[in-house]
Amino acid sequence: MTREAAKVEAKKAGNCSFTYYLSDAEVEALATFRTDEPGDAEMTTTATHTAQTATAEAHGLPVGTVLVSSWGYGQTNIDFYEVTKATAKTVMIRPISLAKENGESWGTYTATPKRGEFTGDAFRCKVQDPHSQPWVKINSFAMARPIDEEAQHGTSYA
Repeated sequence: MTREAAKVEAKKAGNCSFTYYLSDAEVEALATFRTDEPGDAEMTTTATHTAQTATAEAHGLPVGTVLVSSWGYGQTNIDFYEVTKATAKTVMIRPISLAKENGESWGTYTATPKRGEFTGDAFRCKVQDPHSQPWVKINSFAMARPIDEEAQHGTSYA
């Protein structure tokens, strides 16, 4: 839609919204948007690659980063997520499968992530605290941070 057409549509709607003109950088970002949905076209450019690199440097969670969430009450559950897309302030993450080995004592285990083996749909998270260690809020009781080592220790009753 042209700017003139947008103004006409805004007047038809009673001027209930304000006109916002995209900058050249925003237009480029929209034109090179890459989706992770199967079957959708993927568009990549040098500008997109440069933007993704700058984004990764800005908050420290580039595409491919594995995050771990350790949560629970009375036991410690381990979940892994993989970053599939990164913007300046958010990431798209997907849950991934894990390999579980029994620990040395009863009710303990060691979990390691299986990169690329997705177990659920992607969802968007705002990156928190980008100046020390970045993390994302998964839900009301869990957060995830980049893994510092592949093996994570958990506990369970089963």
